[in-house]
Amino acid sequence: MKKGKNNNILDLIFTVVYVLSYAGIRLIRKQPWPGILAALWLGTGLLYIFWKRRRQEKRSTGKGNEIPETADADQEDSVLNVPAGQPVPFLLMMQNINSRIYQVFSTPGRLMFVHVGNELAGVDPEKLREDIPDAAAMAASEKNFVLERQQIEKIELKLRRTASTNYPNSGTAAISGDKKRTYVILNELAPDQIRGFFADMGQRVSVDQKSMDRRTKKEERDREVSRWNGERQDPETFKKLKTATTVLMIAGAVCSIAFLFIGNPYILWSTLCLLCFAAVVALGLIFPQYYTLMRDSRKAAGDTGVKSINLLGPLMASGAGMTMRMLLDFNFLPWWSGYAAGGILSVLLTAAFAWRLRELHGRIGLIIASWFLVVIFCIGVPAQINSLLDFREPDYQPVTVIDHHISQGSRGPDWYYVTIRTEDGTEMDLKVGKYTYLKARAGYRGTMIVFQGALGIPYAEYESGKIG
Repeated sequence: MKKGKNNNILDLIFTVVYVLSYAGIRLIRKQPWPGILAALWLGTGLLYIFWKRRRQEKRSTGKGNEIPETADADQEDSVLNVPAGQPVPFLLMMQNINSRIYQVFSTPGRLMFVHVGNELAGVDPEKLREDIPDAAAMAASEKNFVLERQQIEKIELKLRRTASTNYPNSGTAAISGDKKRTYVILNELAPDQIRGFFADMGQRVSVDQKSMDRRTKKEERDREVSRWNGERQDPETFKKLKTATTVLMIAGAVCSIAFLFIGNPYILWSTLCLLCFAAVVALGLIFPQYYTLMRDSRKAAGDTGVKSINLLGPLMASGAGMTMRMLLDFNFLPWWSGYAAGGILSVLLTAAFAWRLRELHGRIGLIIASWFLVVIFCIGVPAQINSLLDFREPDYQPVTVIDHHISQGSRGPDWYYVTIRTEDGTEMDLKVGKYTYLKARAGYRGTMIVFQGALGIPYAEYESGKIG
């Protein structure tokens, strides 16, 4: 827990700066330079995420940024993670409602909660106790409290890892009495140890057996996947693929930022994003034993010693720019055609990953969850291919502007539209850039350029013209 303290403080500082930067973008978006600040905002976020992942990976493999081993650290590890079969002296439990972390002691007839930290700052090692606190120790902080057995109606355990915290954990405990409090158990312990801890104070404990069965089954599957991957891995190949994937993720992130906030040359950034995306997909399908899509690669490495490379980061880095540019730039005819093509591609990619990646074999729920993530990053890919490989002459149609409007999002970008009428009387809204929007007026004449698309997905652009 000591390791996580500084990281969480950095997370807090970064989050504050990040939110303030974005608020600044929203406040000054009418000025001529918000794109520069927005690029800095997104670029800083991507670089920080990349740096943090690298730092965590080095720690999980014992390389770089290591914390010196001390007697206190050894002692802390020994009390947090008690070997299976041995009694547990205390539990570390984080309350969901306020993120306070308590050191909980079980004595006959009562549970004693000693406040030792919170989720952002982590656990203060100096507050951890080895013995059961006395009345004076409990009165030392107003955040400490005691639950008597008669105050507790029931204790319900869900002994499976929860994603509601960044800390390793063993599941949740819901303690019902005058009110219901839910805690995340931060010790990594066996289910029998946790049940035995609460039994010491004489309270009957109910366990979500389905949850336990799912946890056991998932852990067995994860171990089987790790064994299968480990038998087929080569250390030298792993290093090369790790380096290649990292380079592709950085290149994809840089290209996405340039694609979003610089734009020109549009063809260059679009092509580079596509190449990075295709290369990551190809590596994941050709070398499936080295990659993971939905598993926690760091936890798997810690449990089994078999390393893996996560595909989501590189896919997001190169796919985000293409998805946003599709949403901002393309007027599909009809409007749903480009999204349908992206959906079809996401299904095909998910099916390919489900075929090649061992972790997805026979796991329908995990495959569906994978599709939800993949579709976000690849839905813009067909639009870029459709545009880049279209070498046919477009069709130019004279139109008249009859209106223009802005669709403002509370948390996203503004969308600029002009409403045009073609010569046959058809009216439609077309997305345009901000400066084209500012020049548009009702009654102005312009041109609608209709492209057929390399994939047969027509799309249109509006080009302003002179007054009719």
